[in-house]
Amino acid sequence: MQYTRLAMPNHAYFIVADQGKLAFVGSPDAPLSEAADYVSGSLEFNQEEMLPFQNAIDDYLTGKAQTITVPVTYHGTPLQEAVWQYLQTISYGETRTYAQ
Repeated sequence: MQYTRLAMPNHAYFIVADQGKLAFVGSPDAPLSEAADYVSGSLEFNQEEMLPFQNAIDDYLTGKAQTITVPVTYHGTPLQEAVWQYLQTISYGETRTYAQ
């Protein structure tokens, strides 16, 4: 797996890709070690190969894109994966509550 650090104006995020798919975006300003809770395997820093993922996350966080435009993979329990898939159905700018 490969990773890079995305520096934004107010925060920085670690991003991990696995076999050409986005696998993890860290919490704002969290250490890289946070990724170990979500992905397993060794991590290799590779800014060049991570550039498409950096651009996609940057575009999303700055409002230039309303969807994530790179392939995504999930690493979690079946329940976690189902929740993450459902979250992708919520349109940009909309919110949901647990009651919904």
